[in-house]
Formats: sequence, structure tokens, C-alpha cells
Amino acid sequence: ANGNEISGAHGLGTMEFPPPDPSPSLVHLQENERLRLIILYGDLAYANGYGIIWDQFGAEMEDRFAMRTPFGWYPDFGNYDQLDSGGEGGVPFSHRYPIGDGSKANYWFSFDFGLVHYVMMSTEHNYLNGSAQHKWIEDDLANVNRTKTPWVIVTGHRAMYQTCKGFQLDQEVAEHLISDVGPLLTKNRVDVFVAGHYHLYERTAAINGIVHVLAGSPRFMESPCERVKTPWYRKGLFTHGYVELDVVNSSLLNFTYWGYNATLGSITVQDAFYVSKP
Repeated sequence: ANGNEISGAHGLGTMEFPPPDPSPSLVHLQENERLRLIILYGDLAYANGYGIIWDQFGAEMEDRFAMRTPFGWYPDFGNYDQLDSGGEGGVPFSHRYPIGDGSKANYWFSFDFGLVHYVMMSTEHNYLNGSAQHKWIEDDLANVNRTKTPWVIVTGHRAMYQTCKGFQLDQEVAEHLISDVGPLLTKNRVDVFVAGHYHLYERTAAINGIVHVLAGSPRFMESPCERVKTPWYRKGLFTHGYVELDVVNSSLLNFTYWGYNATLGSITVQDAFYVSKP
């Protein structure tokens, strides 16, 4: 095996200081001895203009994971890091996490880890046809070494597919992602697209060859919603939790959703699936 990669999403910060008890997902992550890498899908600190909250978030991550994750953790850029950030406009994010590649800041970048090439796009910046980010994604995917990294996973804060009714603005964003970014992913045989934003868990069947995973529930939760019936929906949960990815080999990925019960007293495997290829 290539070593486990643990993937979560937003909700690790708080507007309260000092913070309340850490999220149960964070505690379980800290105790998970398989941990090698953490990916967060945006909305990191929810600082809303308060620098001390960014400090608290960074200290919390450092204290819990600096000695446990030899390869570190990688953040996506979310709406609470930009548009809904209390006037921050992405400045604290870009200065605190300078890991960009190909953009003026670090809003979109890519990296290899084991057998996987990760593309971290920004759904909060222009990704439409003709944009700088769209061109960058196109070039990056076209130059993936599939011998070295046979798996390609693209991440972004907002999802292309989800089934909850009532998110009209997000649905418009999803439609643009599907129309402008989707063809790039299909053309370049991307295997999985992972997002956060919605504080819940969902996954789809393969859509144009790509499995979509929505993993946005480590700390905060959406209220249960009415779901739209679709042929691609496979699983959805309104529970605190996170997604663990085990890269078994060049032809098998195992995904596990660790979720908590209603009282947050225990964590169990609430969903598991795999992605395979010849």
C-alpha cells in the first residue's frame, strides 16, 4: 500500500476564543495512526477578519498534526476565506499558506503524493473557459505522468454535484463547474473530484468516468434537506465525520467515511466504497 491519506474539509476554526472543545473528527484524526497527509477543502479558520482566530487555527493544526503528518497538509480556498471572510479577501490565507504553483498567489496548485496527482483548484476564482485558472488546469492535467501517478484527484471547495434542494446560488456555480471544468476532467481521465462547502457527506456513481465525493462535515452540520432524485446519487449522510483515502495500488482506491452517532459519543464506519481500474 502507498500509505493512507486522510481527507477532511472545513469547520476546524471558530469565532470563539479560546475555542470550545475540538471537533470529534479532529480528535479521531489525531488518534489515527495511519495518517500521512491531510487535505482540507476550504473554509479553514472562519476568522471573519479576526487575525487571532487564524493564529488559533494554525496553532491547533500544528499542535495536533505537525509531528504526525510527515508530508503535511494542503488547504483548498473556500468562500469563507474570500467572499464571506469579513473583508479579508484571501489575504491571510495567501500569506499564511504560500504553497502556490502557477498562480499569483496560492489559490490553485498541484502536487504529487505517492501514486496520486492532486489538483487543488479554486472555485472562488474565475475558472470559466478562457480564464487563467482554466488554462492552468488544462495544462496541468495534460502533463500528468500517469506512469508515476496513475491516479488523478481534483479538489475544489464547491461541489459539482449534490442533491439538496434550496441552494440556488450554489447550483448556479455547480452548473458552471460542470460546463467549463467538467470537460477538462473527462478529457484527461480524472478519477475523483472531492469538494466541501456543504456541511454533509455525499458521493455519486461515476459521472463521465469521475466519482464525486462531498466531504464537508468535520465540525458543523447542515439541517437535513429534501433531496432531488437523480440517477447518480449513491449515498448521503448528515453526520459529523471525515473521509479517509487508502491508495492501495495503481488500480485500487479505498474510501472510508468515518461518522459519529447523534450524541457524538462514538465513531464508526458509516460508508465505504472503492474506485478501481484495470
